[in-house]
Amino acid sequence: MQVLKRLLKNHHSLVFLDFEGTQFTHEIIAIGAVKCEINENCQIVKEDSVGFKEYVLPKNSIGTFVTQMTNITEDFLKQEGKSATEVFDDFFHYIGEDFKDTSYIVFGSNDAKMILETCKYSKPDNFDLIKYILSNIVDYLSFLSQYVRDESFNTYSLVNYLKLFGGKEQEKSHDPLNDAIDLKNLYRLVLERKDILYEEYKKILSNQRMFPEPVKNLLQDIFENKSVSLKDFDFYIEKYFS
Repeated sequence: MQVLKRLLKNHHSLVFLDFEGTQFTHEIIAIGAVKCEINENCQIVKEDSVGFKEYVLPKNSIGTFVTQMTNITEDFLKQEGKSATEVFDDFFHYIGEDFKDTSYIVFGSNDAKMILETCKYSKPDNFDLIKYILSNIVDYLSFLSQYVRDESFNTYSLVNYLKLFGGKEQEKSHDPLNDAIDLKNLYRLVLERKDILYEEYKKILSNQRMFPEPVKNLLQDIFENKSVSLKDFDFYIEKYFS
């Protein structure tokens, strides 16, 4: 899949990454990750079966809504949380020597924002290394939503994308490691179930309003399993200008 290969910058190492953050300041309070190796076709050929999960002590309060959603409390973070510097040191140790040549796969734009907000408030000593994550981050939602959306042209949630491609979510959501595993499984399934990807992309194309009318008419014939040719294309262009 050439478009994905370009997006991953031809890296052969991927880290599927998820954060939980504070309600108002959007600082990271938990990080989950799974590292994998991929082949020249972007398919996962090796993965860590354990993963990485640690908790971060933020500078500001968690917020009631986040505590209710994640079951992470202020007291828990005071006991289990580490400084942002310590957690990112551990994270880079987990990734290993390839951290500069790795693509960091996230779902949505919020994860990159949480990294920036954490750095703003906590000012970690290893920010120069953290910049490598930010410069190699890949929003998989942005990629996949070009080809797969619901009937109202809205994006799906991670769990619903996973179900669409025949996957099963981890038991506990809003756990960063479980969400990272779900994202990894979705990535794998999209490449394995190209039949689903193709059919979903056809729906996107058939509902696309930006095509010129001759192209749209030609595509409609194709979707109705009609045989089309250059002669048909010429016919629709002539009809368009008539």
